[in-house]
Amino acid sequence: MTVGYRIANGTDLDAVFATRVSAAAAATGFKDSAGTDINNRYEPRGSTTARADTGFKIAGGTDLSQVFKDINAVFTPITNTYNGPLTSQTETVPAGAASVTIKLWGAGGGGGLFTGPPGGGGGGGGYAERTLSVTGGQTFTYNLGGGGVGLQGPGNGSGASGGNSNVISASPSFTQACNGAGPGTTNTGGAGGTVSNIGGSVSTTGGNGSSAVTGGSSPNGGGTQGSIGLNGNAPGGGGAGNTNSGSNKAGNGAPARVQFIYT
Repeated sequence: MTVGYRIANGTDLDAVFATRVSAAAAATGFKDSAGTDINNRYEPRGSTTARADTGFKIAGGTDLSQVFKDINAVFTPITNTYNGPLTSQTETVPAGAASVTIKLWGAGGGGGLFTGPPGGGGGGGGYAERTLSVTGGQTFTYNLGGGGVGLQGPGNGSGASGGNSNVISASPSFTQACNGAGPGTTNTGGAGGTVSNIGGSVSTTGGNGSSAVTGGSSPNGGGTQGSIGLNGNAPGGGGAGNTNSGSNKAGNGAPARVQFIYT
């Protein structure tokens, strides 16, 4: 790209630095506050050492040191994984990352209790995925719901719904959301969690829980739970229902999860 700054012969600075492979570079005629030509303010191509800002900015407000920041450095992929419940957390894109895939699982619902056949299993959390270009320092806000609590006896009834989850971006503007899955009741399974992921590549509703015992699954790896009274498997699996006998308890839904996969 061109940056809009030209040296005496009319060459744009982008061309001056585009092929730089050593510490030496032609003087540009632009000097920082100390009187040093800014050709000395850039690292050689292939260096891993970032230089200080020059004070010269392109139209978008980015300092030239970032425009010419080592284009040949190899970025090591990073995956950051977080499990709920979490509220208003900030994720910052690491320096050197060019893209991110955001994988979001909703929270599973808790199981229900019944004195006859076991109560229904909680629904599984939904799954949403998107990939976008990023730059270092960019931020996202995320909220991750906790799994719905399975009902504790005595007494027949329903578990609790899983909590809602989302990832919010200001620029580019989007909200990637997975609503909490429904709980198992005395004789029905909970509904799978719904998804709002407009513009994302994958939006899949979670699996419904069964009318007896089995919790619903969360897509793309979120486990179900089929053993009576046990908690749902992470991420986002529904809790198993149970038979109401004394102080028996139905399984809890697994909490939500988000992964930021940088390349």
